[in-house]
Amino acid sequence: AVCDGEVFSNLHFTQAVYDALKAKGDINAPISDIRSEAATVAEQLLHQEPVRKQQMIFGEPLEELLAEVAGIYQDEAKLQATLAALYQQTQTYAETYGAIAKDKKGKKS
Repeated sequence: AVCDGEVFSNLHFTQAVYDALKAKGDINAPISDIRSEAATVAEQLLHQEPVRKQQMIFGEPLEELLAEVAGIYQDEAKLQATLAALYQQTQTYAETYGAIAKDKKGKKS
């Protein structure tokens, strides 16, 4: 899962995956089965947490997103363009709603 903070610890997740595999009697399962079970457990744990869930991505859509991000990081021109666009969006937000906007509101003409 990709998120802006730790939703559950790695230890909690690992224990939950182990418990799920043990319950199935398949602790020595092939890696593909473990990955599948890990995705199921992650989704279950996310649903149990009292956090806002804007968008949850698993499986093939997640793999596609990670490949796209890797492609951006491996192409210097794409990376610079992406970072420049993100900087501009951040600057616009700061000027409109953030710290820079507060400075403007506090000044008297």
